[in-house]
Amino acid sequence: MTTMKDVAKEAGVSLGTVSAVINGSASVKAENVKKVTQACEKLGFVPNLVARTLRTGSSTGIGLLIPDITNPYYPELARGVEDAAFQVGYNVFLCNNDRNEAKERDYVNYLLSKNVDGILMTKPQLSIEELKMVRKRCELVILDPGNTPFQEFDTVVADNITGAREAVASLCRHGHKRIAYVSGSMDSESANERFNGYLQILEENNMIADKQIIKHAGYSWSSGYEAGLELLRESNRPTAIFAANDIIAFGIIKALADNGLLVPRDMSVVGFDDIIMASYSTPSLSSVRMPKYEMGQKSVEILVKRRNERNETRKSSYNESVLARFETEYIERESVSSCP
Repeated sequence: MTTMKDVAKEAGVSLGTVSAVINGSASVKAENVKKVTQACEKLGFVPNLVARTLRTGSSTGIGLLIPDITNPYYPELARGVEDAAFQVGYNVFLCNNDRNEAKERDYVNYLLSKNVDGILMTKPQLSIEELKMVRKRCELVILDPGNTPFQEFDTVVADNITGAREAVASLCRHGHKRIAYVSGSMDSESANERFNGYLQILEENNMIADKQIIKHAGYSWSSGYEAGLELLRESNRPTAIFAANDIIAFGIIKALADNGLLVPRDMSVVGFDDIIMASYSTPSLSSVRMPKYEMGQKSVEILVKRRNERNETRKSSYNESVLARFETEYIERESVSSCP
């Protein structure tokens, strides 16, 4: 039977290095992680994670809670998490909570019962008190804090407000003076930032934020479709629409097409997130690029660093939280043209 000593010999590293890689230590050089990983694969060595759990009380597991796996934004985020976790010897448990608080709570309790090393949460719905209790049991990193205060927890976010400003400013430069906004549910900091970015650019260009063409829907294709139909029923239609995410934007484009309107000839449409379909749709969708993969990687980096710090100091709490903020980028494609 292959042992850790065999892996160390094959990889040309010390037994301690092999142990550190298997136990998820962030202090191991990337080249040594690669050597050990390749040696494990070549020799067919599978670490005894059950034994490690009994010995240390840790499962080398990370829970990732997301709102909706059918939204293409989240698989790319999850891939960043998985790739980063794999590099340091962690397994990822993916939990889809459907934006349901009770389901989210059940998943968190299940993960805690499995003694996971940490939990990554996207737009958490649990209370501050519940999240603090989670953090006492394991590491906790939040990607897009919802309505959770940034200062309370380690957080990974993107600069949504700048992305929204760039997108709407581009529509203004194309001569659009009546720009509609279709949001998702306004239950997160990112949603509010995107809306505020839209409002700021309108104000800076002396344009009125007309409530008749501001629609608050959900983050789904069907919500975008219905919002598109509502906008078409307005007597004074917009010439451009800014959507809070790309899925909403695709629903809007379908609604316009079903009513004989072409994008961008008759109306310009911009999305947010820059999911992969944005580049390949017809017309290709202008969108604000979110560094989804990189944000997933960063969340694991923060979690593992916290875990190692806790193991070294034996403390169950810390005083200063980490905030990692990523830049966004507006990408203009075929769905935008000058005001007709």
